[in-house]
Amino acid sequence: MKLIIISDIHGGYENILNIKKFIDEFNPDTIILLGDILYDYHNNVSSDELADLLNHYKNKIIGVQGNCDSLTDQIKLDFNIMNDYITFNIEDDIRIYCTHGHLNLNIPSNVIKISGHTHRSILTTKEINPGSITYPRDGNKSFIAYDNRKFTLYDINLNIIDELSI
Repeated sequence: MKLIIISDIHGGYENILNIKKFIDEFNPDTIILLGDILYDYHNNVSSDELADLLNHYKNKIIGVQGNCDSLTDQIKLDFNIMNDYITFNIEDDIRIYCTHGHLNLNIPSNVIKISGHTHRSILTTKEINPGSITYPRDGNKSFIAYDNRKFTLYDINLNIIDELSI
């Protein structure tokens, strides 16, 4: 399975445009959006342009609700973002549990936790966070691609920041 994992877009239309060609060429089976998608809290606006762009991928996107996502955002999107979490196998022996990270959920111990919310990237065998593609708190606007048992953390200029083989 091939995945793209993005969190905390916060209306960053230009940042998604920076990686759109990569997404199209990588051709993921699934794009996981970990919440805080349309609303830009710095400018108090929600991006209709971004909604239109993401809706292009509606058959590939699964999402979870972030603390900045609302029913108003859901109305603009053609895919569900109102789940607290999603969980599924990415390999026969690898199960992931995806959540935004702002709720106190009972996360099973036999999964890889994938979350956003902190705007800081993490890449370990137990916890993965793609950081934020728009407002990073660790210096890198970043996202993750997964293929062939390897998670790769990229910045939006497509430089590899880190890799994790599992």
